[in-house]
Amino acid sequence: MGGVTLEAVVPTIVLLVAGSLEMVRRWRPMSDATARRWTANLVLFGGCYAVGYLMAPLVAFLVALANIHLGLMERVEGPILRAAAAIVVLDLLDYALHRASHKVAWLWRVHQPHHSDLELDVTTALRHHPFEAAVTSIVLGGGGTLLGFAPREIAIYGALAISVQMIAHANIVLPQRLTDLLAPVLVTPDFHRLHHSRTRAEADANYGQVFSFWDRLFGTRCVGDAGNVAFGVDGYIEPASQRLSRVLAQPLLPG
Repeated sequence: MGGVTLEAVVPTIVLLVAGSLEMVRRWRPMSDATARRWTANLVLFGGCYAVGYLMAPLVAFLVALANIHLGLMERVEGPILRAAAAIVVLDLLDYALHRASHKVAWLWRVHQPHHSDLELDVTTALRHHPFEAAVTSIVLGGGGTLLGFAPREIAIYGALAISVQMIAHANIVLPQRLTDLLAPVLVTPDFHRLHHSRTRAEADANYGQVFSFWDRLFGTRCVGDAGNVAFGVDGYIEPASQRLSRVLAQPLLPG
């Protein structure tokens, strides 16, 4: 099975399962804007997927042109061990990028459309600006290649990360025993919802993409009850700001 299968088919199955669970184990009621949100979020995902697809060979070419070979993965042998190493190392890199995206002004501008969603469900995980997709391609694709990971190993991490993130954003109630089992290691809905709070002190925390232990390790974990949390970003809470055209314009708007 190739990288396209891993990145498209597996997350699609997770999307369908999580979307179905939102119908039967819903955490918050759906609003009248749900259909419009889903349309906008899925269109954004299509744009991001296209950007990532187009940038992959460009990033690989630039890395080859730079002729930088770190070779850190050369001593790791065996497909399972290499895949496991890719997941851990790339998730740490993803954590660092996510944290920087909240602290560096221009990175926050391209990441902000993800946070400006006024509700949280499985499609929010797909709501990223194409500019952010370009940054992610450079950092994870280029960084992963420099570290010595093969394209398929990077694809395995990508498939796992988007799958975990769709569950983490899903508007579902997981059984408490399952949450207690997963939470020490993986990002869960209870862990991630605070990250989408309109209160920046809560939003600037819980950066983990796949693994939750990075936040405990680096002191960025936030614990609280997301039951009454208001989602979104100040300045983008009017219905008009949720139009696809406005979301695409957000990185270029003042403020």
